[in-house]
Amino acid sequence: MIADPLGTYAGFNVITRGVNTALNPEAVATDQLSWMVNGTTRNGYPQCRPGWSESPLRFLDENGETDATVKAAFENGRWQESSAYTDFRGANFIVASISGRIFRIDLGTLQVIDLSTTSGESNPDNQDQVWMVRAEEFLIIQDGSSIPLIFNGVSLRRSRPSSTTTESEVPIGSVMAYNKGRLWVTLPDRKSFVAGDLAYSLTQSTADILSFTENTFLNGGGAFVVGEDAGDIVAMRSIAIQDTTTGQGPLQVFTTQGVISIDAPFDRDQWQNLQSPIQTISNLSAGAVSQNSTINVNGDIWFRAEDGIRSFSIARRDHGTWVNTPLSTEVSRTLDNDNQPALRFGSAALFDNRLLQLASPYQYADSAGNVHGYVHQGILALDFHPVSGMFSRSQPSWEGVWTGLLVLQIVHQPDSNRCYLFTINPADDTIEMWELSRDDKFDSQDNPIQWVIETPSYRFRDDGWSYKRLRTASVWYDRLTGQIDFTSKFRADAEPIWQAHHSWQEKATYKDCNLVPCDTPLNYREQYRSRVRLPEFSIDCDEATGKPYSDGYSFAMRLEITGFAQIKRLRLEGMEKPEDFVGACPSATVDSVSVTGCPENDYSYITAP
Repeated sequence: MIADPLGTYAGFNVITRGVNTALNPEAVATDQLSWMVNGTTRNGYPQCRPGWSESPLRFLDENGETDATVKAAFENGRWQESSAYTDFRGANFIVASISGRIFRIDLGTLQVIDLSTTSGESNPDNQDQVWMVRAEEFLIIQDGSSIPLIFNGVSLRRSRPSSTTTESEVPIGSVMAYNKGRLWVTLPDRKSFVAGDLAYSLTQSTADILSFTENTFLNGGGAFVVGEDAGDIVAMRSIAIQDTTTGQGPLQVFTTQGVISIDAPFDRDQWQNLQSPIQTISNLSAGAVSQNSTINVNGDIWFRAEDGIRSFSIARRDHGTWVNTPLSTEVSRTLDNDNQPALRFGSAALFDNRLLQLASPYQYADSAGNVHGYVHQGILALDFHPVSGMFSRSQPSWEGVWTGLLVLQIVHQPDSNRCYLFTINPADDTIEMWELSRDDKFDSQDNPIQWVIETPSYRFRDDGWSYKRLRTASVWYDRLTGQIDFTSKFRADAEPIWQAHHSWQEKATYKDCNLVPCDTPLNYREQYRSRVRLPEFSIDCDEATGKPYSDGYSFAMRLEITGFAQIKRLRLEGMEKPEDFVGACPSATVDSVSVTGCPENDYSYITAP
């Protein structure tokens, strides 16, 4: 067979650098995608993200019956905060504050205990935000106005703040951190912060960290203060340092405008006589927006700033240079539309070698006007897997946005290395808990995931100089599991509206039993298709451009997929043709032409329970 001398081809074989929405689709490299929803490129090929499943929480009383009161208080309240916790036995929990009540979730049994009922302690139910920090065996809970709550794994009690007794404990505050054996607390003004007593300094126990008796230092001052131009304190994190007693370096205090470093000696008596300052400015590039979206990542601190997602180490390295910019322009399609005032409710986690950052927040209220917290429609995924490897290391790659749930907070349990999502179910406005997997192919075990890839606008071998007609396309895929539905769309020259092309289906048996539970399922191997040739593209006319939709200089494809598969390669097939001096379509007889069509909705997929 003789090849068509006018034929021209474009597409991708591998995707090694994730997605890039910072550039026009015509400028995106062929080893990247223009965009992806609910996908990953970890193996070099696009496939759907790992699935997640609901964790059915139990609200049982001492008789083994459902406690309707506790269940309603948890599910129907206002979400405020949660934190991972591990007790002295090694049992893993999550502690959550909902409408001022404190709940403990046993991650082994999924049993929920209302600690506020057993202790008689709760905070106001109308606070939007609460702060928690783990310090030794204690979990300290602040809401910015109430006397702090202290949980020791068994009981919940109030702190005993006082400025006149030796029993002075944790003061009222907000953002906190545990650094080098001391508890640090931001005071209600959000401009000043204080340090507690050193562990084992008073009674030779860890409980000493709850004491705040050493309240004079630095020539009599009682607190550290950030400058007025620094903005409010929003986060505190310790930078990891090797070859130290605690593995912690200076405390990094993040404000809305920058970062302040606190390098305090263990011995408080030395603080008044130091030649070098304890408090220094460590970053002037940008500040953070929230405590929970500022997290430790492999010896670095990544944080959400107003202008995007940043790395603390890289921001310091690039200070004073033109390249000191966010590291998230590749996912600007999502970030540019964020609700800025709501960013303070964001959170992030490092799980399965990915940075997972919540995005697209808004306040959620039910039909009666009851506020249940701030939910996030998407999760931005940054894959660090390309960095690993013995023989080659490349840069981390963004994998687009993951959708399907309205997420209140993402929580990583480091001791069990498991990751959870607290969500709002829009069907009944209730709070739920879901767990992320590393390799599940479906949501909720058997629900196919809807995912999308958008290719660059390929200019073909002539680099986009010649006029051509897009004739057809071919797709190669493997790892087929279950039923997979495909829909292809296309557009020429980065047109605003995708044009419908073709829909088809593949079926690959993956188990022999559809009943739940299935006693003895037989699992089948994944399937592949070497090449699937798609039909020819439409030559219908575009009134706005005066040419067929399939004619142009560059072409992009959008694949909408429901189900598990891996795209191995995609090839567009075109044909060069003489360029028309005027459009190939009949000229319009009206003065102006309207372009109609709906933009694509990245958040159309909702995970079924």
